Amino acid sequence: MKKRFAAVLATAAMLVAGAFVAPSASADTGNTSDTAKAIAVNTTVSGAVGTDYGSYDNNWFKYTIPAKGKVWISGSNLSDPDVRLFTSAGSTQQHDDNGAASDVHRFPAGTYYVRIQAWFPKTSYTLRVNYVNEGSKLTEVEPDNNPSAATPVKLNTFYAGNIASGSDTDWFKYTVPAKGSVRLDMNTNTDSGDYVLSMYTSPGGYADYDPVDYVRCSSGSGYCNTPAHSLAAGTYYVKVNAGYSWDDADYQLKVSYTPATPAPAPAPKPTSKPTPAGKGTPVPVYRVYNKNSGLHHYTTSLGEKDALVKLGWKYEGVSFNAAKQGSASGLVPVYREYNPHNGNHNWTLNQAEHNKLVSLGWRSEGVAWYANPAGPVTVYRLYNPHSGEHVYTTSATEYAAVGKAGWHQEGTAWKGL
Repeated sequence: MKKRFAAVLATAAMLVAGAFVAPSASADTGNTSDTAKAIAVNTTVSGAVGTDYGSYDNNWFKYTIPAKGKVWISGSNLSDPDVRLFTSAGSTQQHDDNGAASDVHRFPAGTYYVRIQAWFPKTSYTLRVNYVNEGSKLTEVEPDNNPSAATPVKLNTFYAGNIASGSDTDWFKYTVPAKGSVRLDMNTNTDSGDYVLSMYTSPGGYADYDPVDYVRCSSGSGYCNTPAHSLAAGTYYVKVNAGYSWDDADYQLKVSYTPATPAPAPAPKPTSKPTPAGKGTPVPVYRVYNKNSGLHHYTTSLGEKDALVKLGWKYEGVSFNAAKQGSASGLVPVYREYNPHNGNHNWTLNQAEHNKLVSLGWRSEGVAWYANPAGPVTVYRLYNPHSGEHVYTTSATEYAAVGKAGWHQEGTAWKGL
């Protein structure tokens, strides 16, 4: 006769007696949730379950975790498992029938239950409840399989999550304090997962008919993101689910937010110091830094610089001096482009590069400033392959250090005065 064997992981924080109704009413110790045997996490226990006369038999266990963390089941002879997650009342369950006894779940502190159920013949097994304490780590909190149980997250902060199987779904929600640019960033550190990342773009929206932008993220790539969206103040929802039914992998999710930048006031003409003949009149290029998004911005406009500083950008001083248009012969333009999808700006001396980016959807913002190819100061360029940002610096030390941190060193961008 074909053997059937099922293991059911049934969980409920601080479960009260009688919340679960077991198929068998046997009075054997551990045969109901009321008589569940207490076991320690990260410890292997053994048992036998099943009968020789063709009826269901149950072994119930309970365990306690002191703080929120990752939990998964392992053992031997736990073939064809059926994973069930219950509310504390035992009335609502989430069912996963893909044999995922080893699926990772994240639970808050509390007491939880495991039921091992078998038909016949009687079978011996081992069981281990694996637990990793994540009390101080920002993570999803399960169950979060619907919008009403969405895990609230802070802006510009990574949260750890796990897609346990093809039927698992993780919901998150966040609040935008004021109109700004928002995108979703996902880091993955395994090669077994494939995710669908859905970003709902209307306040409070999460239904099928609500506006949504989504991308498929392969964990093999290590990083992916949605396009940036301009969102009004309000609460928004994010859904993460598996791209394939056999996925089981960890990820990190961040909601990246940058406040909207008001139109800059007209910039007063800066007072320039004279330079040696033939080099041109210096024009200061200001550098500011957004600690939330990690982006740097460069501008000759004092008004634009001051407006960004008022919005929370950090002023980092004059990065270098460009040349005033027409102040010397042989000056060449430096072009500026803007990516509306992720908020990045780019500056380049190469007109072919400028035209290529514009053809790919970047917005041309014209000539940012002029450079003298014979200028005495070298301006270096670096590229971040993860965020797509370029950074420009006259410091050879900074250029070397940032290159060692994983940025691509792209050599000399242009010459400054």
